[in-house]
Amino acid sequence: MITLSPAFLKVSQEIEKQYPGSSLKQISGIRDKRRIPTGIFIVDRLLGGGILANRIALFSGHKASFKTTLALKCAKNFLDRCGICFELKELCECHTSIEKPRIVAFIDIERTLDQSLPTRLGIDPEYFYYTETPYAEAACEYLEKLAKTPDVGFLIFDSVGLLASKNEIGKSFVQNIGGMRERSRLVARLIRALIANTDSSSTPRTIILLNHLLPGEHGDIRPGGETQEYGSSLVLKLWKGKRTKLVIGKDGQFSESSYGDDGFAKKEPKVEPLKQPVGFLIEHSRYCADNITGEFELFLESGEDFHFADSNDWRTIMLHAQKAGLLEKNGSGWHMLGHEYRLREDAIVQWKTDKVVFEQARKAIIQHYYE
Repeated sequence: MITLSPAFLKVSQEIEKQYPGSSLKQISGIRDKRRIPTGIFIVDRLLGGGILANRIALFSGHKASFKTTLALKCAKNFLDRCGICFELKELCECHTSIEKPRIVAFIDIERTLDQSLPTRLGIDPEYFYYTETPYAEAACEYLEKLAKTPDVGFLIFDSVGLLASKNEIGKSFVQNIGGMRERSRLVARLIRALIANTDSSSTPRTIILLNHLLPGEHGDIRPGGETQEYGSSLVLKLWKGKRTKLVIGKDGQFSESSYGDDGFAKKEPKVEPLKQPVGFLIEHSRYCADNITGEFELFLESGEDFHFADSNDWRTIMLHAQKAGLLEKNGSGWHMLGHEYRLREDAIVQWKTDKVVFEQARKAIIQHYYE
């Protein structure tokens, strides 16, 4: 072990005294495994388990591309986990989640949050607080100051693209020509403040920024400048796929149909929503290659085996478990992580009803790819 000179130690002490949190540290050599699942297995697998805890993530997409829904699914998974080690509370070994309850804060600049959506996704209202403000200054103050409080562990900012200062709102349209530049400066300052004030040890906080994509001459434009992308550990783009519907025909039988280009179903007359394909692009991530594209499905209504916005990827998980050698044929049945199944599909039945067994299976598959 090397012996450091007093001059070296003095430099760190002096700077730490003047700028708290700036001391020199040695690396641990251990990968940070703290993740908050998105609830979409194909996305979580690519990200090593989910979005990075204690970091900033940016979800962007066109209108109604399920940005808010996905962010709230992450919030639900955050509340189901220990706020320190981010393991499922039933599997937590640090036993701090009961002592330190953490809440979710939602800053709604658009003022369009459906009051029933968080509860439909399984979020306990006791741990969910939100604010509606049209002013950029108030929204940014909320985000910056709540990120410093020990009570808040997860923040959603909806959305960067609609930030407008009080001064900008009070001006005429002619006077507001420079509003875009003002918003970019505001976002840049906000991102820098969030990075500086995020504590990575005792009280980790995770922030999801939502933003719109606007059509431009050379492709989609993300309002708010480039700092939001540089300061985010994950940049995820979302869009709607071709939506399927459950159609009740004249004979009373069910069949699938899809929307036409005009937005209306091709078949008549009674149409009920079934599921929605959602495309995604991982533009940037610290734990996988950039520019990875894929698609997943969300249920648009609750059913016997699923809830609103559940993902339709049980079979995908099963196939990955088999590919990884975790789900193996054993005599007349199948075996996985100490559980026996008569049929391979019986594993899916158990996962749907036992979240602990499902979490163990999900983690085992992801660890197979990343360790």
